[in-house]
Amino acid sequence: MAPCYWEISYFFERRCSKQIFSLAVLLSSMFIYNQMGDIDEAALDRLSLLTEKTKDICVLASRGKSIASGLGHFSPIFVWLLRDLYSDSVEDNRRITAGDYLEHALRPVQGTGKDIAATNEIRRFIRTLFPDRECFALVRPLNNGNDLQQLDSMDQLRPEFRSGLEALTEFVLERTRPKKVGASVLTGLVLVAITDSFLEACNNGENPTIASSWLIVEEGDCRGAYESATKVYISTFDRSKPPEEADMREAHEKALRASLAAFNSIAVDAGSARMRYEERLHKFFRRTFEEYKMKAFREADLLCSRAIQRMEVNLTTACHAPGVSIEVLFSFLVLFVQNMQHHLMVRQNGKKAFLHLYP
Repeated sequence: MAPCYWEISYFFERRCSKQIFSLAVLLSSMFIYNQMGDIDEAALDRLSLLTEKTKDICVLASRGKSIASGLGHFSPIFVWLLRDLYSDSVEDNRRITAGDYLEHALRPVQGTGKDIAATNEIRRFIRTLFPDRECFALVRPLNNGNDLQQLDSMDQLRPEFRSGLEALTEFVLERTRPKKVGASVLTGLVLVAITDSFLEACNNGENPTIASSWLIVEEGDCRGAYESATKVYISTFDRSKPPEEADMREAHEKALRASLAAFNSIAVDAGSARMRYEERLHKFFRRTFEEYKMKAFREADLLCSRAIQRMEVNLTTACHAPGVSIEVLFSFLVLFVQNMQHHLMVRQNGKKAFLHLYP
């Protein structure tokens, strides 16, 4: 929540103040516009100062659409809060809700001429800029305003004011959600990065571009997620497993799951950058695992060759030993065959892996 207070006639004379206000609106998930009294032409003119500044915010993704239509996808929920009303809103001799009153105030005015066209443009822009909008009206908290200075408890407030305030509070708590760009939730770090990109554009005298700022942040966020995920895979992969396909596959799958969990916890929820880095991550998994298997089988093949050579020497030595019996030689031969089968199997796996990598 970022409350902004200003004296409109003074606040909007300064360029930096306009930028701060437009930034606050852009980054908020709900914008509550607080004013005294009814919605009249003067109130619409004051709000138009905001719409004028938001016209400077570019949305690259809105080609073929109006500026307001493009910004509408990024705009917060708009709540027009009317305070200290003296009477209920009436249309055609019937009471209407505050929401209906807002929609009625934003209808185009009938007539012709420059003044009518200008005021209708303000209404059109507000409707388009804030497609998700609501209005709440609060009566005076006490019949006598001077009594507010001696207010001891909420029970002294008018029942109509308390019920209106409760309805507003319920709406805010129910509808306020984390800020999103498309389907992506803006985490704290992402929100800071977008703010930094937005301010950099303002400080350089450029019009802030939502799409560009988001793409820059999305790219950096997904790149960081990719780098963290690769480190998790390498550190989690159990290299103590024997050089058997099933055992190494099990270690690979375990490291892969841990790595993807790390990636998903950092990367933004959706977007082209996420898809690109996720695809790149899976290529890293395949390449790293295949390279490890090839190296493991090569080392196993070398160990097997040396073991077989030692067994051959041992068998030759046993055959030429003085006084060797058939039973001892047969037992030694059985053990030799078993060891030979095991090492040949490992060698065969290594050859298969090598041929798979280099057909």
